Amino acid sequence: MGEVTKSQHYVWRKYLRAWSTPKDQIFTLLIEQNKVISVNLMGVAQSKYFYKMEELSSEQISFVDSYIQGLPTVLQGLAYDFLRCYKSYSELSLQYRTDPKSMSHVKNIEDELRKIEIQTFENLHGTIESFGNHLVACNSEESLRSIINDEEKYFQSMAFLCIQYCRTNAMRVRMEDSMRERPKVFS
Repeated sequence: MGEVTKSQHYVWRKYLRAWSTPKDQIFTLLIEQNKVISVNLMGVAQSKYFYKMEELSSEQISFVDSYIQGLPTVLQGLAYDFLRCYKSYSELSLQYRTDPKSMSHVKNIEDELRKIEIQTFENLHGTIESFGNHLVACNSEESLRSIINDEEKYFQSMAFLCIQYCRTNAMRVRMEDSMRERPKVFS
């Protein structure tokens, strides 16, 4: 899987680059200090291990699976990709915690599990960001219509927009808070 990305962006850098200087500096407002500063593009809209995975119980996995079944077919593939990532990581972690000897054949198992935990969704978001390239390159009504009329590009673009909306830190906090209100599954 390679190295672990420590500073993980929750706003696509390609968005941010549109407002940056040629030297990848971007102006940022520090609200509490009422001050505008210039910072490197790599230092904004990111957080340490933002996409770190949490283990899911079998009940949580079943709950998410039943939700995915109600999605439009064209979105189910991507949703199941996410769920498979969580399920695989959760099962491997549980197996290692309950029976570490069963995984003794895997070199550096703790490091590998840590890479999976930290890097999986960083890599997946990179793939999703590529779905947005159609939109970023769109520069006319005609090019927008070509996206809308191509089912795959259209749904990739919609998935990209939805994920971008949901991946901000503020939205993440809101979703986590709403999940806590459902203690039967998410406690």
